[in-house]
Amino acid sequence: ARFMTRLGIERVERYDRMLTTQLREGLARMPHVRLCSPRDPRLSAAMTTFIVAGRTSDQVQDALWKEMIRVRAEGDDGVRLSAHFYVAPKDIDRVLGVVHSLRQV
Repeated sequence: ARFMTRLGIERVERYDRMLTTQLREGLARMPHVRLCSPRDPRLSAAMTTFIVAGRTSDQVQDALWKEMIRVRAEGDDGVRLSAHFYVAPKDIDRVLGVVHSLRQV
């Protein structure tokens, strides 16, 4: 709690929003991905849920976990990822790279 207070909740919120925007814009450019989270930032937080066409949620989770990227499979509803302050922009780039590699050829 003290750490968050020192950082400042507004600062953490801006950073989370930047990461979430980076993630969602990257996923939105991939035709094999469908975003399930609301696009309006007022309606969602740092959590992003998405589905990869032709892949089960467990397959997407396993591919990301293999690269030490922790997400949660949500059954048939996709994969949920938290882009919170302990995540770096380069981590989001890694997520996007893995998801891009899962496209059906």
